[in-house]
Amino acid sequence: MDQIGHGKKIVSVELIPGIAIEDKVSATQQYIDVRLGKKKTSYIHPDLKPILEETYGIIVYQEQVMKILVDICGYTLEETDRIRDAIAKKKHDVMMSAFKRIREATAPKGWTVEQQDALCNTIQAFSRYSFNRSHSHCYAELGYITMYLKHHHPLEWWAAVLNNESKEDKTRAFIALLGDIVKPPSMKDPSEFFKVDGEYITAPISAIKGVGPAAVSELVLKGPFRDLADYVKRVEHRKVNKGVVEAIVKARAADSLMDKSLPTYADQRLAFLAEYNQLRGGKIAWKPDVKDTNPLSIFFMEKDMNKTFNKHLLSDQEVKDYLKTKWPHLKNTGNIGAPFLMPMKNGSTTTIINNVKVAEGLIDKGYKKEIGMIMLYEGSNVRKGISKKSGKDYCMLNIKLSDGYTDVECVDWNRKRPLRIPENSIVYVRGTLKEGWKKTCSINLKEIEIIK
Repeated sequence: MDQIGHGKKIVSVELIPGIAIEDKVSATQQYIDVRLGKKKTSYIHPDLKPILEETYGIIVYQEQVMKILVDICGYTLEETDRIRDAIAKKKHDVMMSAFKRIREATAPKGWTVEQQDALCNTIQAFSRYSFNRSHSHCYAELGYITMYLKHHHPLEWWAAVLNNESKEDKTRAFIALLGDIVKPPSMKDPSEFFKVDGEYITAPISAIKGVGPAAVSELVLKGPFRDLADYVKRVEHRKVNKGVVEAIVKARAADSLMDKSLPTYADQRLAFLAEYNQLRGGKIAWKPDVKDTNPLSIFFMEKDMNKTFNKHLLSDQEVKDYLKTKWPHLKNTGNIGAPFLMPMKNGSTTTIINNVKVAEGLIDKGYKKEIGMIMLYEGSNVRKGISKKSGKDYCMLNIKLSDGYTDVECVDWNRKRPLRIPENSIVYVRGTLKEGWKKTCSINLKEIEIIK
């Protein structure tokens, strides 16, 4: 049992066999109550006041334990460092020998057995959160500085965080939090790092898979570019070769140099490739996938190639139009947050919402009705176990879904086997929303169907 476990209310403790001390609050709560003036500072023994006065009678730092052992129990500094290490690593034998010496040293000073037990129990409980003062000071200072910057200069702070993150999965997680604040990489105005641009953060050209350091350096050195002709004229194509340009097009970083007057993105993309080929002498043979004009193919290419991808599936009108050709019974609503209605067999309709952010908002408002979502299927697995509440066995199908870049939990209690749906398939799901366990929201599944 524990006398001062952080955040846990307790009635009694027994850290050393045969010794129990009554207490009603944790050390954390005691510290807070005294600091707020709700309680008076109390000490196990007056000898501890000079050492623990600034922390309201609570042992907070390893240095305080060391000072207790030196000033009250006669330890040398070398000996106390050994005890400090034993406390941090929970070495029971060393701690017990120290407690014996504490009792022997404090008895002649007038300490009662209860006070000796209380000090020993407190030191042993302290081992659960043992920390040194120098680290506390450094972390507190850094924490204050970073929170100040995040609050007053959020875009600069996030740009610095993204520039210092090397792992793609963490970068994608940060991008998911920031959403539309992060703009995609630009071939017209390439940068080596995330940079603040007005009210947005622009992703670097280096965030595109297949664009190596040599190409990045060349693009950043020669950019920005007025138009595609200016780009072709000034860039050294040995460093930024056809493969790099294909990667840039797939990641949609070349959109900034495309002709926006053309009616569809497919037209703009094909026109860009044709103009580039003409400017390079008509000798470029593009790979078939870079010339694919299917809206879903374009979506998946960008998702795969751009490490800072932050679009949901229904953010593109051309994707929505394409999905309607596959499921013509979808009814347009004209509402951005809920773009479609799905007719039901009983004559009613289910509202199809746009993305996970909309789902989070509905959960916050206590929305209880069924909703529909058009999502990416990313796999499923069966989970079995014993309920902590009822003690009964359970079996459920856990389905991983995504709106493009934000994952959502989806649970079906009626299915006992994984779904035979290819990964990255587009699926329609229907169910009720609730707060997620590991994700921001969860769907209790009623229906799932692949959109072919």
